[in-house]
Amino acid sequence: GMVGIAFAFLFAILMGTASVFSRRGLENGSFYAMLVISLAIGSPIFLSITAVTTGFANTPLYGVLYAAAGAVVGSVLGRSLYFLGINYLGPGKSLSITATSPLYAAGLAWIVLDETITALVVVGTLVIVVGIVVLSKDIRTETEQSNHSMVVALYPLIGAMFAAVAVTLRKIALTTGIAPIEAATVNMVVGFLAVSPTLATRWRAELVDIDRSALRNFVIASTIMAVAFAFYFFGLRLTNASVFFPLVQTQPLFAVVLSTLFLGRLEVISRWTVAGSAIIVGGATLVVVG
Repeated sequence: GMVGIAFAFLFAILMGTASVFSRRGLENGSFYAMLVISLAIGSPIFLSITAVTTGFANTPLYGVLYAAAGAVVGSVLGRSLYFLGINYLGPGKSLSITATSPLYAAGLAWIVLDETITALVVVGTLVIVVGIVVLSKDIRTETEQSNHSMVVALYPLIGAMFAAVAVTLRKIALTTGIAPIEAATVNMVVGFLAVSPTLATRWRAELVDIDRSALRNFVIASTIMAVAFAFYFFGLRLTNASVFFPLVQTQPLFAVVLSTLFLGRLEVISRWTVAGSAIIVGGATLVVVG
C-alpha cells in the first residue's frame, strides 16, 4: 500500500528532475547521445539488481519476448520522441503532453485486453483535450521563439502513443510470470542492443565529440531515470495498477515546478502551462481510475 504509493511519487519526482537535466544537456548535446547514454547506464544497473535477486531462474520465454517488444516500442521509439519533445518544448509542456498516454492505454486495453470503457474514461478524455488546448497557448509561444513549427508538439504526442503500446506489452509480459525486475532488465538491455548498431556507425562522432557539460547532464539524468525505473517496477508490484498509474502521471506537475526554478529562459512557463498541465493530470487520473 503506502510503500508502493511512495514509490510512485518518487518515480514521478525523479523523472521530473531527470527531464530538467536532460533539457540542460540537450542545449549543447544531441538527443542521440542522450538516448544511448540513458540505455547504457540503465542496463548494468538492472542486470546487477537481477543477478542478486532472481538471477533469471525460471524466467518464461514468452515473458522475455513481450518485455523485449515493449523495449523496442517504449525504450527506443518512445524514449527518442520523449527526448525530442523535451528538446523542443521543454520538460513542463512535453511531459504534460506525454501524460495523455493513459488515454491511449485505455483504448488499447479495450481493443486488445477486452477491458470496458467507463463513463469516467470518457470524461477524463474530454478533460485531457481541454488541458491540451490550454497548454497549446504556451506551446505556440515556445515554438515561435525557437523558430519551429507547432508540428514539434507531435513528438511527445506520438511518444505517448508508443508509451501506451509499451505499457500494454509489459502488462502482457508480467502476466506470463516474469518477475518485474527481470522485465525491467530485459527492457533496458534490449533497448541498448537495439540502438548499438547505429551507435557504432552513424552516431559514433556525436558521442566522441560530445560537449563535457552535456555529457555530465546526460549521465546525471540517465542515472536518475534508472533509479526511477527501479522504483517503478517495484511500486507496480506492490500497488494496484489503478492506484499506481494516476500517481505516476503527476510527473508534469513536478517538471513544471522544477523548470520554473532551474531552467529559467530555457522554457516558457506561464500560468497557461501550469493550468494546462494540472488539467491534463486531472484528466489522466480520471481515465486511470475509470
